[in-house]
Amino acid sequence: MQDPIYNLLKNDRLKEGLSQLEAIALHLKNTNASTEIRSMTDSYNFFLEYAKNGSEDPQRASFYKTLKEKAYHLYEMLTYEQNIEQGKMPFHALARETKENPLSIKQYHQILTSIITQETTDKLIKQYDSNFPKEELALAEKRTSIAKHIFDHIWVSSSWNTTAVIECEELMEDQLINIEERALFISALTLNLFTHFQEEKALLLLRVCLHAKENLLIERALIGLIFLIYRYEAYFRFYTSLKNGLEQIRDSKHLHKRMSEIFMQILLTRETQKVSETIQNDIIPNIMRNAQNLQTGNINFVSIEDALENMPDWDNSKSALNKSIERLSKMQADGVDTYMNTFAPLKKQSFFREAAHWLFPFSESNYYVQKVFMNFSEEDKKSIAPLLFAPLFCNSDKYSLCVLMNDLPSAQKEMLKKQYGSALALNKLSTITELNRESMENGKQVRKDYVQDLYRFFLLAKMQPMDEHMYLPWTSKDSDTIEYHFSWSPLLQEYFFDEASTIDILTYFINNKYYTEAIKLATYHIKHFEEEKSYNTNFKTQMYEALGYSQEKTGEIKNAIDNYEAVQEIGTPSLWLYYHLGKCYMKEGDYKKALTIWQKYDEKNTKEDGLADFHIGKCLYIQKDYLKAIQCFHKSIYLEYKPIDSYKYLIKCYIVSLQYQKAIDIFGQLDTETLNMKDLIDKAHLTLLTQSMKDALPIYKEAYLRSISTDDFFRALYEDEFLSARVVTDPLWKHLIDMLAS
Repeated sequence: MQDPIYNLLKNDRLKEGLSQLEAIALHLKNTNASTEIRSMTDSYNFFLEYAKNGSEDPQRASFYKTLKEKAYHLYEMLTYEQNIEQGKMPFHALARETKENPLSIKQYHQILTSIITQETTDKLIKQYDSNFPKEELALAEKRTSIAKHIFDHIWVSSSWNTTAVIECEELMEDQLINIEERALFISALTLNLFTHFQEEKALLLLRVCLHAKENLLIERALIGLIFLIYRYEAYFRFYTSLKNGLEQIRDSKHLHKRMSEIFMQILLTRETQKVSETIQNDIIPNIMRNAQNLQTGNINFVSIEDALENMPDWDNSKSALNKSIERLSKMQADGVDTYMNTFAPLKKQSFFREAAHWLFPFSESNYYVQKVFMNFSEEDKKSIAPLLFAPLFCNSDKYSLCVLMNDLPSAQKEMLKKQYGSALALNKLSTITELNRESMENGKQVRKDYVQDLYRFFLLAKMQPMDEHMYLPWTSKDSDTIEYHFSWSPLLQEYFFDEASTIDILTYFINNKYYTEAIKLATYHIKHFEEEKSYNTNFKTQMYEALGYSQEKTGEIKNAIDNYEAVQEIGTPSLWLYYHLGKCYMKEGDYKKALTIWQKYDEKNTKEDGLADFHIGKCLYIQKDYLKAIQCFHKSIYLEYKPIDSYKYLIKCYIVSLQYQKAIDIFGQLDTETLNMKDLIDKAHLTLLTQSMKDALPIYKEAYLRSISTDDFFRALYEDEFLSARVVTDPLWKHLIDMLAS
């Protein structure tokens, strides 16, 4: 939060904060708030005077904390009222309208209950009187409408008194109200807390988390809680009641586990935009490349730098195609949203002009669902219901389908039924009610659906106000630019993430190249290693490796070396560690230490693959031990790996050892297509020295054709002083230069 008044209160500049709050209260003509602020200011002045005189008061800390709590409450209430007065969004207009509405939550509750009672009565009468008028759809419409009004009332309401909190809690606990409606009211409470914070409302959400029995309610409350903790970390640390609530969730084994799982589901929304890119830019090109290689039988050289690049226990043996397909499949299985772009155009339907419709759990009791099903026979329902209740789609997308189907002409409805009926026909679940119950009871499914519903609500509906005080988890300037306003936080870590879930989160950050966040998470734990001795050695190793790897990827090579070296002190280093530590020393230009590390790698490696030989050879080459370097490069070439790099370094070794013909022989083993401009210039120089200008000239020409510019070519021509100093003595050299220059 960047609001200046909030920062004053947070930084214990209470007097200045109260002064600014009084100005807002006077502007809003809120006399009660003005009077309370003046009273608090007077009390605070007495408090300061008392402390200045050196008087001891055992209640001083308690008094100040109470004063600060009141100041926070007034800050949230007054800034919200100010936003409502000045705001121009439909949200603000609805809030102003609701403020004038005399109905309370209790009265709305009574209206909803009366409709439910009438529905129940009508069903009983129809059992005995088949001629009783059928009004189910009309009552369902009234019920859905009242639920929407209650959602709006909670969503835009200002601060609640104790009575309002009790009324809302009674509403959410009423078993007469169906679970989907109660889940909707939890969403309204969460969104309300996004706009402005109130301790009593946050405690109500915590009580739902702790005492609800149904997965649909628990998951919605916990998801809201995670966003609130990230947004209002300072409040959750300040209010004792909130800290106690978090401790109760932490001590509940099943809730504690859910919190980390929910956090991972929220993080996965970052991958939504990447799904189509993965298919378009990764999977399809790999399929084409794979097919081409199979047809031609070509075997490409493997670059030595492609090996062991990833974090430990990644599988590097699979083809790029298999990895891409497996990655996409895993993304879908983990709950990555793959249908956002498909359903986005349908969100322009008039149905989605109401905020509640974006977050209503998909249910057979909803008026709009009943309206669709009334147009189908019982047999047709069994064919089409699995499409509407398919676990692939979130609630919002199911309503998009529902509204679309309701507007379709009869012929197209019949076509849809035939197209999907046979593939999605009900198996063991023979009724819509059973399908509905199944979707509500699956905690993982509920979690995925609700996170995706929220994602669509914030990015497509854009009904929730956003300024420096209010909070949105996701925002977008356009369809291609999405900003994510949540991440790992120390408070979530302290209460809900154990070592296993921490590794999962860290792995996600690194796998998806969120290195800055990986650094924050790993650094947090490393700082606590000395304070707490409960960390096991394996966890410490993983934290240091992850931190070193992330720093290596962000260019902090010296810091990466320090953390990789720390692993050697903790336990037994892995091949992976030696690989990255050796690479880092080489990047820093410390080839002496790098050589030592690569020799350790070679000793530990039970598989002779030539990788260590290449890097040892490179270190020896830099240190001008050419004969030993030649042996290493030869070994690297003729073992499992045949990297183009080894051939090129072997050529360099032969050149500086004046073994020109051997260098020419190595060039002969390489496909010309694998050579760049500089390689071709070296080859031409060698050909000129060992053969003639006539033989060298075509090679010089090919090098020139591969250059970016003439200047680029001539700069490279003289770059290798060792070779160029020898070839310029050829009498035809000047003729070559003139010809190429022209």
